[in-house]
Amino acid sequence: MDANRGDQAAMALLRDLRGRLVWCESGDPKLWVVAAAREGRLCVVAYNDRVEAVDCRVEAAAPAGSRFAGGRRERVAVREGGLGQESEAEAARGEKAVLTARVEGKSAVKWVLDLEGGADLRPRRIETQHVAGEVLRRVEPAAPLRLEAAVDETPVHWAKLRVVCDGAGRGATVLVNGNPLRLDLPQSGINDLPIDPAWVKRRNVLEFRAGEGGYQVNTASIIVGRRTAP
Repeated sequence: MDANRGDQAAMALLRDLRGRLVWCESGDPKLWVVAAAREGRLCVVAYNDRVEAVDCRVEAAAPAGSRFAGGRRERVAVREGGLGQESEAEAARGEKAVLTARVEGKSAVKWVLDLEGGADLRPRRIETQHVAGEVLRRVEPAAPLRLEAAVDETPVHWAKLRVVCDGAGRGATVLVNGNPLRLDLPQSGINDLPIDPAWVKRRNVLEFRAGEGGYQVNTASIIVGRRTAP
C-alpha cells in the first residue's frame, strides 16, 4: 500500500459498488460511469480520467418498482497527513434524480442512494463482448490488418466496435464486414464505435487500414446487446 494510503482510500470509496450492474452510458470518453444495485440501495460512481477537474451531471432512474429516498455523496479528500473521505447528504427523491458534482482530475465521486419499494433487479439488457483473436498488431499504409471475431448471440438489438489503438491518425479506417468506419479516434485507450446491428454476422471480418501514417491495434472486439424486458 502506498505511503498516503491511496489504495485504501480507493477501496473504501468503491466498497458500496456491489450487487447487480446497472446500465450506464457516458457521452464523455474521459468520464467513466458505473452503477450497481442491491436490496435497498443504488450506488453510482463517476471517475474523471482527465488531469483537470470537470463538472459531472448524471441522470439516474430508480430500478422498476422503487423510488429514491435520499442518500449521500462521497469523494476522496486530501487532508493533512494523508487522504480521507468527505460525505454530504444527497436529496434524491422520486423515480428519477439528477446528480451533479465537480470531479477532480484522476479522481471519482460516489453517490449512494436509498431505495424504497420493491426494486425489480431482473436483467433488462444484456451485453456480450466477442474479442478478435490477435493483439498488439501494427497497421501500415501498405499493410492493412485483418482480424476476425465470432458472434453467436441472437437477436442483436444494438452493437458497437470496441478498439484500443495507439496513433490512429487522419485517414485511418476500419471495415466491419466491408462497412467503413472512420478511426481517427479522440483518444488512445478504449473507444466504442456504434455499428449497425445488421452488419453483425456469426463470422465477422475487421480490416484496419492506415491513412497518413501507421498505428497499432492493441485489441479489438465486437459488443452486441439485446433487450430481455421493456
